[in-house]
Amino acid sequence: KCVKCQEDIKNLRGTTTYSYVLKEVEGGVEVLDVKAFELIQFSPFNEKKGAAQMETRQSLIFQEYRKTGLRPVSAQYFNHGSLRYEIPTELIHTPIQMIKTSSENPLVVQIDEILKHLVAHNEETVHEDAPMKFVELFQLLRKMKHEDLANIWKKYIDRPAYRRWLLDSIT
Repeated sequence: KCVKCQEDIKNLRGTTTYSYVLKEVEGGVEVLDVKAFELIQFSPFNEKKGAAQMETRQSLIFQEYRKTGLRPVSAQYFNHGSLRYEIPTELIHTPIQMIKTSSENPLVVQIDEILKHLVAHNEETVHEDAPMKFVELFQLLRKMKHEDLANIWKKYIDRPAYRRWLLDSIT
């Protein structure tokens, strides 16, 4: 790894592992099972303990052979050397929840606590747990019903500091 490459990607670190189960068959090898695990850490501002982590797991299991293959999507590709990009046609799924949220308190109570913490601890300098609290706030707001979200907005509309955190997390 060159020094220049390390400087360019110092905010992003990750590792991926793969596990394969193979079976010898006549004429080659058959892939029966593939498991992938990826852990990525991103620290956008080099803050002390200000990193977000994303964990991804994927499992592929062989099910059956098909006599007819799938037709590739006909699209115009641009020559970028040996790379070829194919965009899947199925729907993009929503991301997996990254932070475990408490089920003891209702969402509104959890959001109130996080907002109070963010406003109280981030006035002059950014608190060390602000990035994780912000991600947690974002994920809790995604779980809410529209009516509950409207009630939270009405509650904090006259408080600029709270309103700023809410707007930043829902836009």
